[in-house]
Amino acid sequence: CLFLKQISDADSLRKALGNAFERASLPTLSADERRRALSFCVVGAGPTGVEFCGELRDFLAADAARYYPDLVGEARVTLLEATDQ
Repeated sequence: CLFLKQISDADSLRKALGNAFERASLPTLSADERRRALSFCVVGAGPTGVEFCGELRDFLAADAARYYPDLVGEARVTLLEATDQ
């Protein structure tokens, strides 16, 4: 679980994304483990959560696709909202 409130949180998040793709690229991982490593969940559909999902999608389409072309298609992003609206 990571937060996105401070600049240091953004740096931790960037590192965690890179680590997730590095872990998923290990040849010893099963398909199920790889799917779990590349599943990202953003909680909170307010302005920050929605903006982050958009940026994450852009990262997956551009940067991750360049460095991890075999894995990027397996990445999943889920946006969750806790209210009933």
